[in-house]
Amino acid sequence: TVLTSFLGSEDRIRTYTDGTKNRCPTIRRSGSRAKIVPFGHTRDMSCGSRVEALAAVLRDAGADAFFATSPVAMGYLQGLFESGHERMLTLAVSREGECALICPALTANQAARAGIPDIRPWKDGEDPMMLVQELAGEWGIRNAAIDDEMLAMHALGMQTALSEVRFMRGG
Repeated sequence: TVLTSFLGSEDRIRTYTDGTKNRCPTIRRSGSRAKIVPFGHTRDMSCGSRVEALAAVLRDAGADAFFATSPVAMGYLQGLFESGHERMLTLAVSREGECALICPALTANQAARAGIPDIRPWKDGEDPMMLVQELAGEWGIRNAAIDDEMLAMHALGMQTALSEVRFMRGG
């Protein structure tokens, strides 16, 4: 998948002193705050360089964009650790390294504080898939990778809204 290529399969496995292995990023807690500690070759990368590295993987995979819905993926790429639950919340990353967030209006301020430059909020009663269609047109998306944690209702909504786009598993 796109993310496996981005993170590297071996870099994603951390072996602990007791011999057990974990395929997830390390999460360190300090009081009520949690911090995700990146792993492997991405350990010392800034959000901008992580996006650029992902854009290169997208180009190599033949994908025009990656749509992340996982709070871990969005946080790792742009510093927004938020879940949309049943509401469409996705961070799109283009093969050129552009980022756009399609989010409920209530999330827009938090996204701005995280430094996301292109925020496309939608309000209750509006169809977020219209924003997805608009973005796909602007970026010329023909092939898109979606993250494995995207809810089926959103993935199917994207497939309906973007019927000419070929979707692939993004990891």
